[in-house]
Amino acid sequence: MKKIRLTALLLGCTILFSACDSKEQKAENEKNLRQAEKNAIAYIEEKYGFTPEVIESAIERSSGLFGGTPLTTAMIRMSYNNKDFSVYIDGETENADGADNYQQDEIISALTEKLSEKAESAKGIVGEIKSINIDGGKTHNFFNEAEWNTGNLYSEYFDGENFAEVFANNACNITADYVDADLISLDRSFYNFLLDNERVNLYMISYRSEKDYEERPDYNVFTDFTEIKKHAIQIEESLVFVNDETEHNEYILGQYDDFYYYVSDSTPDTVSFAPADMPDASEFDGNGIIDGEFVTPAYNIVSGTGERIYIYYPHSELPEKSRLATCKKTDDGDKIHISPLADDIGSYRMVYFDADSETQFAFITEKENINNE
Repeated sequence: MKKIRLTALLLGCTILFSACDSKEQKAENEKNLRQAEKNAIAYIEEKYGFTPEVIESAIERSSGLFGGTPLTTAMIRMSYNNKDFSVYIDGETENADGADNYQQDEIISALTEKLSEKAESAKGIVGEIKSINIDGGKTHNFFNEAEWNTGNLYSEYFDGENFAEVFANNACNITADYVDADLISLDRSFYNFLLDNERVNLYMISYRSEKDYEERPDYNVFTDFTEIKKHAIQIEESLVFVNDETEHNEYILGQYDDFYYYVSDSTPDTVSFAPADMPDASEFDGNGIIDGEFVTPAYNIVSGTGERIYIYYPHSELPEKSRLATCKKTDDGDKIHISPLADDIGSYRMVYFDADSETQFAFITEKENINNE
């Protein structure tokens, strides 16, 4: 007998979907869904040789969660030997052309072993893989990922070695986490077993400490090199293979007074800091602040090449609501600015700006924001 486990939210959404459809469309949805369930069973039997149990199923819709035209494809949650997994398959006709994530744990385990093996063959490598994250396959945002386990759906059977084949036609980002590792000795050719598939991107990240690893950001920030650099306070080194490009970075931090800083693609000695006098805090009224007060000393930074500077100021030294105030010296008068760019990273507030001329900066309280942000 089929086991049905719908949460109250899922049931509510199902009712909402149905209410939008005509009687004829509801009947069509039901027919497609039942056929998709049969197809999913046939697909798993053909691929793995066992017969799974259907837990629950839902038709895909064209515009996401709340409404949209019903499609003929469906997500089927299944179970076998107390292991739950998902199958994505079409229900318009009888077929066995699906994608599933039954082997997800097996793939991650094998990939961890393979990457570790490659690292051990390189001289100078230190540390071991803490975790692997795979973001790829036929992921469908029309379904709640936590509820439906919709990530990393693959059609190809994984035999323990055929990684590039399994990831075949799907964009795939793989992130390997290390702590205190030396990645510079790792050559791109070591990873041809993955990178022969041009749609696979590999991000290798070495964190400064176990604590930094535990507080690591969401993996999607690593799909952009700039986003990686924002986390220099946590990340010591990165090695990225994307679209035939290789980028290796060591994130060397400088320290001045109470804060750390990172100079994008450079070393700390390319900039210099000194105490400074900012314009009166009242000068910043109308720039996102009303009646603000400076809560840190003011600093003067001089950069000769216009690098991007990332500043990491300890939370313990800042009130909860504070923003970065900058003042740039220009020929036609000082240009003052309140930066909206700030992220809390570990124990620090991170801000960044391009120091294209002599720049002064300090943190200012945000007693009242003009835009009520």
